[in-house]
Amino acid sequence: MHDYDDYKYYIDGQVINLSESQNELLDLFIKNKNHLVTFEEIIRRLRFEDYEVYMKPSISLLVHKLRRKCNLHISTIYGRGYSLREDWYEYW
Repeated sequence: MHDYDDYKYYIDGQVINLSESQNELLDLFIKNKNHLVTFEEIIRRLRFEDYEVYMKPSISLLVHKLRRKCNLHISTIYGRGYSLREDWYEYW
């Protein structure tokens, strides 16, 4: 379960604290599960426009950390973005 307001994610009774960016990204993935979330959508949501040079590496690192921290099944769609897979619900 994801508690957007408190920046927390719950898995198997464990509380995982999220950073502001991780919280925003997880919310974006949940609202678009099984659909492509493009780099442009992520950039807008995380307000990375000012950091154009660093955005793709920063997004990749953020997704990597979110996958590992929350044990999520986020698929990479090469060159386009990411998708949170439906089987993610098995881990709630």
